[in-house]
Amino acid sequence: MSRLIQLPQQSETALRQVRQPSWTYRYGYSRSAESAASGDPGQDYLSFAESESSFIFALCDGISMSYFGDIAAKYLGDRLIEWLGQLEDGRNGISELEQSLERYLKEITDQATRSLERHRIPSRIHGLLREIILDKKAKGSASMYGCGRIDLPCKAFPEGRIVLAWQGDIRLRVWKDGLERTSLLGDRFDTRQQWNSVLGPVGGKPNLLYDDLRSWKEGAVLLYSDGLKAIDAWERFTHEKLEGVMKQEAAHPSSDDISLLHIIWD
Repeated sequence: MSRLIQLPQQSETALRQVRQPSWTYRYGYSRSAESAASGDPGQDYLSFAESESSFIFALCDGISMSYFGDIAAKYLGDRLIEWLGQLEDGRNGISELEQSLERYLKEITDQATRSLERHRIPSRIHGLLREIILDKKAKGSASMYGCGRIDLPCKAFPEGRIVLAWQGDIRLRVWKDGLERTSLLGDRFDTRQQWNSVLGPVGGKPNLLYDDLRSWKEGAVLLYSDGLKAIDAWERFTHEKLEGVMKQEAAHPSSDDISLLHIIWD
């Protein structure tokens, strides 16, 4: 991983576009209106790493009803980037990756639990609300996620490779040969699915897609949180349109956290 980007949860990142020889990508982040007004971190977390031949990414959406979902989102996002970064062996098929990811998501709960034990509830929270939050703490911090790795054709992956994994209702859309083919992911986006710092995967096993890139000419992956659901029906995504809708949604008094990553390759 030659260049790692971790968007801060405590501030906004205006939509940016980067053009590299292998990729063009856009990314942006904004907290909900409520979090921005109170100075709290957003519960989304977006991180990615790109090199000349590979692009690794993770977007996590913390569960607001759990214990400080922003903690689970960042912890899980960083661990997913680490797991994806280790997938250097082209011999691994989808069944091996499914087993590896499920095992990994269970193993990382021990460290997550220790981290939560050290976390202190802000002193401004007291009384009955503090008791409710302490009860949540015992049940863990939780997050939904979408992540993946794209490897362009190289020695390790002569045909290239794309790996996508997710749990929850993270928006994850894909294009092949310039046409949207999100149907390849199936009807497997369920809000009951998530990762929990105590339990690991909840609501089922991680969902995965694995393919080589022979048929992914003019390929693209679009990943965003439900705070940007206004673009669910969009078919074309220019930088100007995305920038405009992100500003518009973020300005709404009841806005949710917004994270977006759009990767394009040919």
